Amino acid sequence: QAQVEQLRLTERVRFVGEVGQEELAAYLGRARTLVLASQSEGLPRVVVEGMASGLAVIASHVSGIPEVIDDGVNGYLIPPENVAALTTVLLPGGPLRCALSAIPCKTKRWSRSLAHG
Repeated sequence: QAQVEQLRLTERVRFVGEVGQEELAAYLGRARTLVLASQSEGLPRVVVEGMASGLAVIASHVSGIPEVIDDGVNGYLIPPENVAALTTVLLPGGPLRCALSAIPCKTKRWSRSLAHG
């Protein structure tokens, strides 16, 4: 959190901690990308929930995550503890931002326009 403040990203990054299912659904509904940068995981449910919500998912290439993310196809796998790889993916012009983030954004806008008339 200190690094987010130091980089003046407090308006763009939010640390929410543990939340219930309804609150999680609300966050996922407002997001465009889900990032799970972990050193060790089993098969984290949040990755599957993010994918089911139509988000572009970036996650560490650890444990069970590669079982559900096909790198560059339905998400992006980064080496654990590799800040440079994560940065490359997240920066404008990065592979995931260009290839995958546009799809959920268009889908959400389309869905919202149908819901509101």
